[in-house]
Amino acid sequence: GPPMTAVGFGMGDVVLGLVLADRGLLEGVAPVRPEVFVISTSEETDREAVRLLSRLRAAGVHARRSYRSTRNVGKLLGEASKSGACGAVIVEAVSPDVRLQWKDLGSGSQSSVVEADILDRIRTAGEDG
Repeated sequence: GPPMTAVGFGMGDVVLGLVLADRGLLEGVAPVRPEVFVISTSEETDREAVRLLSRLRAAGVHARRSYRSTRNVGKLLGEASKSGACGAVIVEAVSPDVRLQWKDLGSGSQSSVVEADILDRIRTAGEDG
């Protein structure tokens, strides 16, 4: 195109965070921690994990999901724990169905769960932790 004068500015979120920290503007600001972390164990369960995440968010739950390419559940549970979540829902493929597992990140206990009971598990884990 024809030459023209222009002015621009761009800054990513990491740079913005560094600037705020350098100016002391992040002191006393705690990161928001999710209530629950949703983990998909395979490509077959990705779609159901996204649906579950959407339904939890619609119910007012602060839910997160990892977008890392690993399927290593141990690593993903570590990420969930570091995020401060009280629990994780593991979405597993059990042919021909999908099974949900609840992992209490405080106590370390794990058990099968139906979707209708997840909100109660989140509340219970949140009260304990």
